Amino acid sequence: MKHKVIIIIYVVVLLMTTMSCKSQKFAGDWSGRIPRGNGSLALVVHLKQTGDTWQGTMDSPDQQAFGIPLSSVTVVGDSLSIAVQDLLLSYKGKLKNDSIEGEFRQGRFGTMMSLYRGLDAAKPYRPQTPVPPFPYDVTDVKILHKTGGFTIAGTLTAPKDANKTKGTVILISGSGLQDRDETIFGHKPFAVLADQLTRHGYAVLRCDDRGFGESAGDASQATTDTLAGDIESELAYLRQHYPRLTDKVFLIGHSEGGIIAPMVARRVGGIAGLVLVGAPSVKGAEILLSQNAAMDEFATGQPQSQAKRAALEELIRQATAPGDTSDIRTRIESYCRSNASVLFSQAMTDEMKEQGIKLMTEQLSNPWMRHFLTYDPAPLLDVTSGEGSHPLPPTMAIYGGRDKQVLHEVNMSKMKSLLGIETGNTANKVVYLPEVNHIMQPAEFGTPDEYAFLNRTVDTELMEIVCSFLDSL
Repeated sequence: MKHKVIIIIYVVVLLMTTMSCKSQKFAGDWSGRIPRGNGSLALVVHLKQTGDTWQGTMDSPDQQAFGIPLSSVTVVGDSLSIAVQDLLLSYKGKLKNDSIEGEFRQGRFGTMMSLYRGLDAAKPYRPQTPVPPFPYDVTDVKILHKTGGFTIAGTLTAPKDANKTKGTVILISGSGLQDRDETIFGHKPFAVLADQLTRHGYAVLRCDDRGFGESAGDASQATTDTLAGDIESELAYLRQHYPRLTDKVFLIGHSEGGIIAPMVARRVGGIAGLVLVGAPSVKGAEILLSQNAAMDEFATGQPQSQAKRAALEELIRQATAPGDTSDIRTRIESYCRSNASVLFSQAMTDEMKEQGIKLMTEQLSNPWMRHFLTYDPAPLLDVTSGEGSHPLPPTMAIYGGRDKQVLHEVNMSKMKSLLGIETGNTANKVVYLPEVNHIMQPAEFGTPDEYAFLNRTVDTELMEIVCSFLDSL
């Protein structure tokens, strides 16, 4: 009997030791990539054991999100379960040598994925990002703003033989503070575009937005109209310092940049052509309403409710009504709180709703947003109008079928009408690329949360179409 007790105790101790050793193997850094659609998203998990307690944090490097606390970490033998409750995120897996094989879930999305020991599996994969050496000249420039007195920093790429340069392109970024490469989730679309265009024979200027990167200036009170003045300063700089490159100047505007480009062309003149990618042809209020409806329908599988549409319309009216900044913020916040049950998903926690109210209040009271909501780009795009000091140059507008931010269903038809496509104007073009999203990537879904998953930065066909259009002018 004594021997049996010793054997049983020995077996129990052995099992406990084995389980403890296995559990300790989870401590440290783990990385992997969440597969989705045409790409993947890096995920890093940091796990630490103190006594019997596990803690950890999570990083999403492609989304520039680091140190996200794990709300729960459970280790039982060779099994791991972690969660971030506020993000509706979880991962459950089993240890297998130096990897964990399991399932990642966030909201309704789920997929099998593996985590590997260390950080190597999270290294970004952006195959289109250009790397030196380059077969063209690259010059960092400092541009004095024509009225503001501050400097705008940028990069000018140009063919080595200036006499063979076809013309010069100025790239104009979309809304929000952007660097010269329009960097988002590790993608650098303007660097990719500049590289392609310069290899094709064009000089290209791309700059950090005012108040961002290496550019000075105050962006807090800037509107789309203000930002057009920044591009005019860039154009004046090129014409003064690089006259051999500026016989032909083209403007390529992305998103809000597609509003700025015709502003500059109509004001300054002498522009050889415009390319507008994902550019609004309707007021900003309609852009905001349509993109919100598209996101809701994608998330729920159901059309947005009439109640939420009405609430958003009223919220825009509250934001654009007269008043000083303090009054505007107060009425936006008050309206959001009173209508939180309509504006926010019932699946959101109270903390998430509170964050949403603060974000809405901040964004909708911003001078840029209030100007954007009421600005109508149509008069400057209308080839029959006399708006501005100069006629609209030959223009090509490009829309993506997967764009959930500037929807082609809302903007493309009107753009065709404004550019005279339907009445036989052959100088202008409107191009539809069915699989391209808002930031010019080939995509499966088109929602912003997919951007970081995608490996491709700019659709190849889009770049070929742009080069061909510029060559034709």
